[in-house]
Amino acid sequence: MELLAGCQGIEFLKPLVSTAPLNKVYQLVRSVSAPLVEDRSMHADIEAIIQLLRDNKVWECVQPHLKTLKEMEELDPDALRIDAKTPTGIVMSDRLQTPATGSDEHCSDHEELH
Repeated sequence: MELLAGCQGIEFLKPLVSTAPLNKVYQLVRSVSAPLVEDRSMHADIEAIIQLLRDNKVWECVQPHLKTLKEMEELDPDALRIDAKTPTGIVMSDRLQTPATGSDEHCSDHEELH
């Protein structure tokens, strides 16, 4: 479902394109599942995606790019972080830095009981 949803999201961003590995995965998914343009049963699409995963086809698309991604990480450790240089990363970094509500209070209350 995530692969189908991600690829459908890419449809809304055209003519923009994603990274090379994600574009390869997008093309693979689209080889078995057309973009949604109207309501339809997704059963056949889901089964086709499951088969791609079972056959390691998605992995085969991404694997050649792993060395490049590792080199990017070595050159700039923040290059691939969720909080780096993207609108989504900026929003997520704010959320990640916000402590959970009441988490510290619970610990201090518990310590006072002992």
